[in-house]
Amino acid sequence: KPHYYFPYNGQYHRMHNLSRSSYTHAEVRKSEVVQFRIIQEDSELLTIQLVLTEEAEKERVQQILTEELKREISADLNYRFEFLKEILPDPNGKIRMVINKMADTD
Repeated sequence: KPHYYFPYNGQYHRMHNLSRSSYTHAEVRKSEVVQFRIIQEDSELLTIQLVLTEEAEKERVQQILTEELKREISADLNYRFEFLKEILPDPNGKIRMVINKMADTD
């Protein structure tokens, strides 16, 4: 499967681009999200790394995105947010938007 799909409950779910999708609807303007990365830690936890503009309200963004992720992906998963100053590239110089640590350990 392409890297923008991740397995959950025996199905593959599409990971939308946070900066262009329904995750950043009118309440979270795409101009507030500078960078993001989604990391599937295990079968029950997704870590959402975000770099926001100085004007963005972290608590509001986290609440809205949590509601969207629960609706679009699963209410059964746990979502952990990390607010960073910068998301550093991988050793190859690219920034992966989605990392599946479960697949990396196979």
